[in-house]
Amino acid sequence: MFLAYVKFWVPMWLAYVGFTANLEPANLLLGALLSLAVVFMVRPQTSSMAPSQLLMSLATLVVYVFIVAWEVLKNGVVVARIVITPSLPIKPGVIAIDAGTDSPMARAFSAHSITITPGEFVLEMDDAGMLYIHSLDMDRTEPSAQDDQARRMRWLNRIV
Repeated sequence: MFLAYVKFWVPMWLAYVGFTANLEPANLLLGALLSLAVVFMVRPQTSSMAPSQLLMSLATLVVYVFIVAWEVLKNGVVVARIVITPSLPIKPGVIAIDAGTDSPMARAFSAHSITITPGEFVLEMDDAGMLYIHSLDMDRTEPSAQDDQARRMRWLNRIV
């Protein structure tokens, strides 16, 4: 039971630290306490989990954070180029893709990963598991959107 709570607490704490970008000890402690309080209020479903499984989930989370950071950086350069050169042809639009999972948590993490990527954001997630994504340039997004989502879900299923 304890390990199941830790599995939810650590990513929430890391997200807090990432959002505040403040590594002072007082902020780290505040983030740890706030995320712990949220975990105990939400009371995640517990299942038996081996310590090695928890360790694997956390290691995969670290790798996934670097993958998302790379995507943010790469797409940030593309969006900056579009902003600096407004004459570039772009085709904004909305695309619907299948989330590829029944897990609400995995869908939420996936939607967050898409939304923090410059040039794309999730407008809506419906109950049928579809993600509606606005893209600054559909010609770049549309051909690989479903494959990118499948890749995200492979990583997130290892974490969640």
